[in-house]
Amino acid sequence: MTAVLPLQTEVLNELRFGLLTFLSDCSGLSTPVAVSFTTLDDGGMGSFEVVTVGYSLAAKPRLISDFTYTDIDGMGVLVSAFSDGHIISVVDFWRYDFAPILSFPEAKDLEAR
Repeated sequence: MTAVLPLQTEVLNELRFGLLTFLSDCSGLSTPVAVSFTTLDDGGMGSFEVVTVGYSLAAKPRLISDFTYTDIDGMGVLVSAFSDGHIISVVDFWRYDFAPILSFPEAKDLEAR
């Protein structure tokens, strides 16, 4: 089930890691073991950067996949994964009305575009 925001940092990071693992598996990329997450300044939409210990991007990240889910108020949200070809480095959330997201999705909530 979708997790309603706000969440404690530890819970949010567990959900982020689960989403990262799902997106990596769908894209045929490996999931880094030692990661942390940096929230991107996107007006509260939920976007985050994946920070991996000992890894620097080999190239400019490019879009590799798009998924959608329905937020708890019925509004659609686009989730886009970006990669340099080795790991997913950024996950962008774009709520269709540009408001902050109200919930964070789990893998089962996502539909491929």
